[in-house]
Formats: sequence, C-alpha cells, structure tokens
Amino acid sequence: MMDKKELDIMELDNVSGGSWLDDLIDFGQDALKEIAPYIEEYQEYLPLPR
Repeated sequence: MMDKKELDIMELDNVSGGSWLDDLIDFGQDALKEIAPYIEEYQEYLPLPR
C-alpha cells in the first residue's frame, strides 16, 4: 500500500505528463492547419503518392 505522499507525487506526474502530451498534440494539429493550404498548393512538386 502506498502512503499519501507517494500517491500525491504519482498524481502530479500524471497531470504534468498528460498536459505536456496534449500540448504537443495541439501544437502539431495547429501547425498542420497552418501548413495544409501550402501543401495542397505545392503538391505537384512533392513526391507524395496520390
């Protein structure tokens, strides 16, 4: 059984870890939204499968 201090530390780790990951995902999505129009515009120059 864990004592209260250990549980508090685990909860803090979960909260900080979760928000960090969510922030990273949000950043990636926002960046894609900004870049998407340019990707469509220059797609003929990119070696991407269609």
